[in-house]
Amino acid sequence: MTKTFFTYREHIYVALLLLVLMSFLVSYAINSISVVLLGVFFFIDKGKNIRAKLSVFTESRIVVFYVLFFICQCIGLIYSENIEFGIQKTTLFLPLLFLPAVLLSEKLNLKYFGYALEILKYWIVIIFLYLIIVHLYVDERPLSNFVNHTINARLGISQFYLFYLVLVPVLYCFSQIEKGRQVIVNGFFLVLFIFLLC
Repeated sequence: MTKTFFTYREHIYVALLLLVLMSFLVSYAINSISVVLLGVFFFIDKGKNIRAKLSVFTESRIVVFYVLFFICQCIGLIYSENIEFGIQKTTLFLPLLFLPAVLLSEKLNLKYFGYALEILKYWIVIIFLYLIIVHLYVDERPLSNFVNHTINARLGISQFYLFYLVLVPVLYCFSQIEKGRQVIVNGFFLVLFIFLLC
């Protein structure tokens, strides 16, 4: 079983990354579980590989920056008038403590990651179309307050996170267009994603 795990380790890593990205727009609970699974995955490796990956925490400026950023959030709790709200907000930043280290140290199979980005591209469009339809015809609200009502209030997602989530398929579409792959389809998705970001 262990041999099988290490044989498909790169596939599992890509699947977990896709789960983290896909669950972001659907459920905070599922997203939290997938982030934890990704953190556990980081440590299920051979001893020498774990030691090499842990060195990222001291050698990478990006990882150190995010760790310090999280520590600053924790320090900010001391001065917070609403401790409960402060803890809730700090918990949201918890993934920043280890996700950059995971992303920088794990070996990424670009072929399978490309498949994952294709799935993500369609997933984001489907979810957004569903949310817009509910917003317009069920909640009977104007499109102008879609972000404030549906994204911020109902889903509890900040525009900061949403920007970076949509940016992933935007960059992927740019890359595919440059390579001359499905130019019309990727061009359509690119316009759609830019519209969502605006």
